Amino acid sequence: MNNRSIYKYMIIGAGPGGITAAAKLSENEIVWVDPEFKVGEFGTQFSEGNGIPGNTKVAAYNEVNEAIYKLIPATKPTLEETKSFAMTHFAPEKTCSLKIAAEPMQRISDKLTQHKNIHAIKGKVEEIVTTQSGSQVKINVAEGKSIEVFAKRVILATGAQPKQINLPAGLEKLVVIDSNTACNEKFAQSLRNQPNIKVAVRGSSHSAALAVMHLLQAGIPVKQFTNKDYRYAAPVKDANGKSYTIYDNTGLKGDVAEFSRDLIRDTAAGRGKYLGLWERVDYKADEFKDQLAGYTHLIDAIGYQTASTLIIDGKPQSEYQHNKTTMQILGKHGLFGLGIGYPQEKMQPYGEREALVGYTKFWQTVNDAEVTKVMRSKL
Repeated sequence: MNNRSIYKYMIIGAGPGGITAAAKLSENEIVWVDPEFKVGEFGTQFSEGNGIPGNTKVAAYNEVNEAIYKLIPATKPTLEETKSFAMTHFAPEKTCSLKIAAEPMQRISDKLTQHKNIHAIKGKVEEIVTTQSGSQVKINVAEGKSIEVFAKRVILATGAQPKQINLPAGLEKLVVIDSNTACNEKFAQSLRNQPNIKVAVRGSSHSAALAVMHLLQAGIPVKQFTNKDYRYAAPVKDANGKSYTIYDNTGLKGDVAEFSRDLIRDTAAGRGKYLGLWERVDYKADEFKDQLAGYTHLIDAIGYQTASTLIIDGKPQSEYQHNKTTMQILGKHGLFGLGIGYPQEKMQPYGEREALVGYTKFWQTVNDAEVTKVMRSKL
């Protein structure tokens, strides 16, 4: 940090969303804040052990990385560094674990923190006070020590958290596991030697399918409650012959998709190594209490919501919505959202409006003409 008190941009968070924002805006003077600069939960919690299986093709990760290298040549790895990345040795059409995808992202992040226009601060943002000319941001940089920085534009790339469940009365003994924990294969392994374990999974998301996969592979019986069938991402062509991926944002991909297809097919045919371990039933809210009778654990994988890590004008961050086209936090001048906690939404060729989530989608968002126009207006 230098002695200047006003900055054009502040980016809060250094996960995939924060990295794309820092790269895109690097021609400006930026304050970039994160407690660790370790690619957020993507590079820490989700990369523990072998890492969570991803649903993005290696080619898509490479496309964003190459775009950043071209924009900021200093971020480009050497040939030896490139060879050292595990992702380099994966076929482009394959998916990989988040741990593997995080390696080149971490290298980009490290180089961005050294960029002449970027002032990286290790700390946690506690509070934002907005004005018509920008935001005053309070950052905890050490125990008992805070600093304040003023920025004309603030971008919240603060991540998301699993949606919370309110259990019906009478189920107080049920152990509720969030989907982030359940997605890690270590959780399933931790249940293997516990007696009388009965696990229920609610949801038909990628997280739900991943939790089911890990549990069954560990030999844990699973009852899955869903209100819709799985969707699978697949390449298709529109009426004009243009290629696109159907259910690109909501469908299962990679190893999880393959496992789930086999599981459903084999179970329906009365065969397979997981026959008798997995049961799928329709979720009915008014019957859920009775349906969960006798179960010891519930994994609730019904989606994510904006993480509430800071206070904005006296209210928790989660109380504010964002414009899903321009990414502006509604009612807050100069405040924007980005990343999994604040996804952009767009109409898809198959007639559904979907949230754009993922490294490639965040890069598309920060390069969207309408988004960049609004972020750069009246600076």
